[in-house]
Amino acid sequence: MKTLIYACMAINVGAAVFLLFSIFSSGQDSAGKAMVFLPILLLLGCAVASYFLMNNGHETWALVTSGFPVIIIGYLAFISFT
Repeated sequence: MKTLIYACMAINVGAAVFLLFSIFSSGQDSAGKAMVFLPILLLLGCAVASYFLMNNGHETWALVTSGFPVIIIGYLAFISFT
């Protein structure tokens, strides 16, 4: 179970780093950057929260928290296609 949690946390951090690079490489205005910056904070927050929960013995909640960013990535896909 810990391997799955670590994999989810790595995907969360990787997505946040990708979004951070995409903010600075694209020609978005400040409103567009803010719409992408909030999910970056949420992705990093979920990774930190799942790490904290896993180290305190709550592996099930850590897995739920590390899998939650699927909703955030879905939101980013929605705003990028509309």
